[in-house]
Amino acid sequence: MPMTPCMRRSERAGIRRGSPPPDRATWRHARRPAFAFCDIRCADTLSRRTGHCTMFGTYILSHTEMNPGEGMIRAGQVMPAFGALGELGVDAAPLLAGCGLVRPQIEDPESAVSLAAACRFMTMCVEATGCAHFGLLAARHTSPATLGKVGQLMLAQGDVGSAVCSLIRNLHFTDRGAVPLLDLRDGHTHLGYVISGYHPWGTAAALDLAIGIGLYLMRELCGPRWRPGEIWLAHCSPPDPQAYEDFFGCPVRFNMPYSALLFPEADLQLRVTRNERGTARKTREGCGIPKAGEPELHVDLGPAPPFALQVKRLLRVLLAIRCCSAPEAADLMNVHPRTLNRRLAEAGLTFRRLADDARFDYARTLLHETEMSLTQIATAVGYADPSTFNRRFMKRAGLPPGRWRNDPPTGAI
Repeated sequence: MPMTPCMRRSERAGIRRGSPPPDRATWRHARRPAFAFCDIRCADTLSRRTGHCTMFGTYILSHTEMNPGEGMIRAGQVMPAFGALGELGVDAAPLLAGCGLVRPQIEDPESAVSLAAACRFMTMCVEATGCAHFGLLAARHTSPATLGKVGQLMLAQGDVGSAVCSLIRNLHFTDRGAVPLLDLRDGHTHLGYVISGYHPWGTAAALDLAIGIGLYLMRELCGPRWRPGEIWLAHCSPPDPQAYEDFFGCPVRFNMPYSALLFPEADLQLRVTRNERGTARKTREGCGIPKAGEPELHVDLGPAPPFALQVKRLLRVLLAIRCCSAPEAADLMNVHPRTLNRRLAEAGLTFRRLADDARFDYARTLLHETEMSLTQIATAVGYADPSTFNRRFMKRAGLPPGRWRNDPPTGAI
């Protein structure tokens, strides 16, 4: 039974989840009850307006009183950096100390570390090695253990589309610092990784590592000769861009609004070359990925973030795909817009305030990480003209965006 935009929520909820059919309805997942612990939302409004489909991983809880466990990730995602440091003869201990990390903590792949500390660590690795593409060197040390049981469960699927959906559905169990993104448009797939918030130490090396891990996973699924059609990276062009094209085996575009692997949508229909379907159930049980209504995590990232922080993380993704509004955010979170506004009001917030916060963080990230023009950044963060962007940014930062870019406040958060 295909899902159409005019279907009611109750009708959508009755659609059975199963193996994806071989058409665009593949990625239009049925709605689940509000506040489901693990869910993928497919933007019907985006499909109606732009003819493409977007999915992202999120988690929604019914309580807003919890202390946030925002910004924590599984340490295993950073461990490939140690292999690259060892190859280059650089001692990791002083770098870890500079980030407030200790080696025993980060050497346990199942421990939780701050994404901000991980980004700072990766940036310090670039400085210590003098290698701008250090994130790619680290990605060469990716293994099936890098994403732990979530990665194993991904490889246990029968086809690439199901595997990618599994990653997006489950990554939040081990990563609350970023949001994975699957965007289908014009026959192309964008498999992206969007880091939440603004990180003054920079995210370029961390994004290189994340997209490099994505390349490794896709080759595990499709075979070692698989290549993406193009790579988007949300940072400046490095001194040696050829190193990036050699690593990915395809054209690489820098100064993009978000980082992603781009490949034909038809690749989602490919069968997994390394099929471990027989261990799927065992893997799910072993990694602590809960069934519906069982919110226990194998990696203790702390309490789930409040509702408002979840909305803010969602807005970061909606800004990246240039489709940010209260009705669309409510639809993706499977609540009525009035419910969204009411729950934010209970926390003393409004949607507009959260959207302004997300735009400010996104604008600072693009100013800091890319060479995009102010006009391009104004468009990317959702302003109709640069003058409005300049006025809003100056009100928040105390400096116009051009001056802020040239001399950002030290440690500004």
